[in-house]
Amino acid sequence: MNRQIPNLRRKQFSRPWYMTAVDVGHRLTVLTLVGGTIYYTVSSIRMLWLNHKYRTQYTPEQREQLDNKK
Repeated sequence: MNRQIPNLRRKQFSRPWYMTAVDVGHRLTVLTLVGGTIYYTVSSIRMLWLNHKYRTQYTPEQREQLDNKK
């Protein structure tokens, strides 16, 4: 009673090359959009925090002196 083990990697389950190419392109597009959104969001939050820190650290007179030195 030798039973054959079914081959789960049959050729009928593979996708054509162009479907794989479209899938890779779509994944790269989504990752780029998500990554760019995260990057710009973090950059904006960091800049807001630094501006707030700058404004609370120095008085208006000190800021004016620092700007004149530049």
